[in-house]
Amino acid sequence: MNGDWLYFTEPPPQWAAVCQARRSLFHTAAWQELLQNAFGAAPLFAMRPAGDEDATTFALTVFPAGPFRLGYIGFPAGGAAGFQPLSAAMVNSLAVSRFPRTIHLLKIVSSPFPEMLSLPYAYAETWETMIPDLREWREETLPANVRRNLRKARKNKVQIRQAEKSEAPAIFHLYRETVQRHGGMARYGLAYFSQLLELSQEVAGLPVWLALVNDEIAAFLAAAREGATVFYLHGAVNRHLQQFRPGDLLFYTAICWARDEGAREFNMMASPLSQLSLVRYKEKWGGVTAVQRTYTLPLQPLPAAGFRLAAALLERWWKWKSKLSGAAQRS
Repeated sequence: MNGDWLYFTEPPPQWAAVCQARRSLFHTAAWQELLQNAFGAAPLFAMRPAGDEDATTFALTVFPAGPFRLGYIGFPAGGAAGFQPLSAAMVNSLAVSRFPRTIHLLKIVSSPFPEMLSLPYAYAETWETMIPDLREWREETLPANVRRNLRKARKNKVQIRQAEKSEAPAIFHLYRETVQRHGGMARYGLAYFSQLLELSQEVAGLPVWLALVNDEIAAFLAAAREGATVFYLHGAVNRHLQQFRPGDLLFYTAICWARDEGAREFNMMASPLSQLSLVRYKEKWGGVTAVQRTYTLPLQPLPAAGFRLAAALLERWWKWKSKLSGAAQRS
């Protein structure tokens, strides 16, 4: 039983045309190749068998995590091609599918926009923030402190340009330093950013910008278009140059680009429930916030239970390590 889905380990002949028609990036063969090269992931391409052009299609990426295999649909944003939401019936059919690759757990990201799924599976919650209508977004409606920061960046002649492939190491180090400074775990490595910059040179919907102060990289931001939505993917600021407000100018650049590209929404992706200050920053740009859920379907119960235990132990270890690191820095 495959729950009315056809699965392919290579993209079928019509796949590229479907992704192009739906303005999809995260479900393309090129994005799946990026994830394969960066993480050792393996893709599956799923379609309904009837050949209906309006039928749901999606890429399912299988990531290795030690001995476990985790499947993600539409990584990193979730949803089917074009950021179409999955229905509960679709998810139930996936739960009984026989995949041509081993998958122990299946992750389903359910955005609250326009409506979050309610499913009978365990889930983790985060905040999700997005600007719901870019046609109505204007700089003059932003809060006074945001407009002041933009004026400061322009007065200090912060320059914005597209990143080049050779700048991947600098971007990666800036990302890693920023994540570690905030007590997080760097989940993306140099190989990923190298692949990201290489693909950004080939597709129009994946810009990576740099903010420069006196020719020094002060910040970077990566965005991606999926359907009618532009997603903020990554960003980081050099703390020694933060007073020039390069991050604010990059955020403004990304939102304006999304609006000028004809996108309807600018999605700032997930924020941990504990990081309300980050949520408030996103909301200053006109974003609205709601709870996002990521459901976990245990396709193989015993390996799934083993993975949950290993993940819980890793999280405990990381919190302990971060606490020790913070204490060492304060002493």
